Amino acid sequence: MKKALVLGGFAIFVLASCSKDFTCKCTFPTQNGVTPPNIVVDYTDVKKKDAKEACDELTTTYSSINGNCELE
Repeated sequence: MKKALVLGGFAIFVLASCSKDFTCKCTFPTQNGVTPPNIVVDYTDVKKKDAKEACDELTTTYSSINGNCELE
């Protein structure tokens, strides 16, 4: 019985620790003397893999203006 409780507690800890908060920061180069503002997107209670995929999609979205987005 003790083993089941310990394993159950460990499983809850592992599952709870999988989802966290992440921030994706997009930066843009200066063009014609103008530096566009950075874009910051917060992802709350998500897995790192999902946050990375979403951040990579932003890089694709802003690629036409040389934007670069990175997960922090």
